Amino acid sequence: MSNPSLSTPGRKYYNYFRKRFSQYGDDVRALWGSTASQEVRFRVLTEIGPLQGARILDVGCGFGGFYLFLQKEGTRVGSYTGVDIVPDMLEVARQRLPVSATLLQADFMKEEIPGSFDWVFASGIFFLPHTRWAEYVVSALRKMYDSARLGVGANFLSAQSRSKDNFSRYAKPGSVLDLALREVTEKAVLRHDYRQNDFTLYLYR
Repeated sequence: MSNPSLSTPGRKYYNYFRKRFSQYGDDVRALWGSTASQEVRFRVLTEIGPLQGARILDVGCGFGGFYLFLQKEGTRVGSYTGVDIVPDMLEVARQRLPVSATLLQADFMKEEIPGSFDWVFASGIFFLPHTRWAEYVVSALRKMYDSARLGVGANFLSAQSRSKDNFSRYAKPGSVLDLALREVTEKAVLRHDYRQNDFTLYLYR
């Protein structure tokens, strides 16, 4: 069932991930193709800069996998706040993550997230197409950037992929970088060196 109070992209993601959760439950396939692909993307996000002791905001946190990856890698962050739009996924995250982690059900595009953050991350929130996709990307990156003291890391599916599905948005890396440089910050790095079908942007203060 659609939630009319959500933003347009929020409603799209809410419906998509509730369906995925009903199909796969507490399984990485509700979010990604595999644990291996998820961890590669997480690792690239962590290479943005020093995360030890940092205050982290994870937009679209799902089951809290990014926090668990940080723990496994021995990265002790100062604080972790995860935000997601799907209550079922947050309930799984609450069972997996320590009580020190803050988990919030919210539409990031419409609601203010309390707290102060050094780094803001988003993994897997830009792959669903809609008619105003570029506007959504700019709005989301701007809000993430405004929430970050040091910078933002976000990934996208790449138009260079040789194994595209028939529903995802595969973006041209240069076009997204150009959007970020024009609309968000001139301090940006594009990573397209880890998966042929994926790229990551670092946006710095």
